[in-house]
Amino acid sequence: MVRTNLYLPTYQKEKLEQLALEENTSASEMARRAIDAYLIWRDPNYSPHPKLQSRNGDSSPV
Repeated sequence: MVRTNLYLPTYQKEKLEQLALEENTSASEMARRAIDAYLIWRDPNYSPHPKLQSRNGDSSPV
C-alpha cells in the first residue's frame, strides 16, 4: 500500500467520516472502497484484489 494525499471539500470529508463511524472502519478504508467501486464501474475487468507480487517480480504467492 502506498500513502496518497487527497484534498476533499469539507462536506465530503465529514460525510466520509460519518459513514466510517457507521461501518466501524476508517475514513481511509471508506475512500478505498469508493475508489474500487468507481474503477469497477469504469472497467468491469478491474479486480480490487490484484495478484500478489513476490520479491523477484513473478506473480506467484509470497
